Formats: sequence, structure tokens, C-alpha cells
Amino acid sequence: MSLIERALQAETVDVPALAVPDAMAAILVASVAVDGEMQVEEAVRMGGILSANRAIRHLGQGSIAELAERAVALLVAHGLPAVLTACAKAIPIDLRPTVFALATDLVLADGRIGDRERTFIDELQTVLLIDDATALKIVDVMLIKNHG
Repeated sequence: MSLIERALQAETVDVPALAVPDAMAAILVASVAVDGEMQVEEAVRMGGILSANRAIRHLGQGSIAELAERAVALLVAHGLPAVLTACAKAIPIDLRPTVFALATDLVLADGRIGDRERTFIDELQTVLLIDDATALKIVDVMLIKNHG
């Protein structure tokens, strides 16, 4: 069983309070790993997003690689549902649509969307409190962006 699969199946345990960059990184790592595998294109795109995002650059501690490693460790230790809930608590309301868009972009980076990924996007929309109209706009744009 891969590390990612173990993270997705981990028991839900209370997650310590997260800083905004760690919460954002955890969601982005989960978005590329939710299908059980991480394609090179997904990892490269995630690294670019983590490096380019202002909130992560200005508030983050350590390197982008360290941030991603902490996110993977968090997912493995606490499981996806608990981590998503903790992330939603940490991310300010005004950043939530941005995080949802970034995660959706990463989910669609490999050009396909499976059942696990659909479920992840639905769960993320729910925990981040993204209304249906906004979520639909974001998903539509990301489908256009990642087509072909």
C-alpha cells in the first residue's frame, strides 16, 4: 500500500491547529494524491503553485519541499477528513475560493477525473463553505484550462 493510500485510509484523529501555509499545502498535496498516485506533471505544477502563492511565500516557514513534507506527514498521521477540517479552520474566508481553485486545477492536471477526485472536490467545497455558484464557476474554468 502506498503512502498516499495509507493517508487516505488513516483513522480520523484530532489535528493540531495549522498555520495558513501549512493548511494550503496540505490541501494541495491532498488534491494531487487523492487518486492514489502522483504524476510528474501534478508534482511540478503543485511545486510551482506552492512557490508562487503570496500567502505561502510570505507566511511560510522553511522551504517548499519542507512544507510539502509536513503536509504529507499530516495526511498520513491524521487522515484526509480530519486534515481537511483542520485546514478549513485555518484558511481565512477570503482565501477559500482561491484554495478551492488551486486544488481543482491540480486535480484536473492529469487530464482526467475519477470518482475519488470527484468526491474530494465535493468534500473540499463543503469544508471550505464554497457556495454552489462559485464552485461551479471555478470548476468550469479549470475544466476549460486543463482541456486537451
